[in-house]
Amino acid sequence: MRKIHTVLRLHFEAGLSRREIAKSQSISYGTVANYLRRAQSAGLSWPLQISAHELTTALFPERGTANAQQRFAEPDYPRIHQELKSVGM
Repeated sequence: MRKIHTVLRLHFEAGLSRREIAKSQSISYGTVANYLRRAQSAGLSWPLQISAHELTTALFPERGTANAQQRFAEPDYPRIHQELKSVGM
């Protein structure tokens, strides 16, 4: 699960740097920077008055669309299964 709420709280309330937040939450510096950049572009302010689902939708709007769910073509599993059954596979 994402630690978005905790990252935002540590940034706004505790005033920790991005590196300190990353170390305390065991996530990368880039992830912290990405969350803070997305929060700024979404116009979010502290304290948050929205639910976790609304927060995720506000920061990651592309994940809510049906097209974003299917990025790759689905493999042809029956054909793969048949090829794996052949001798020498």
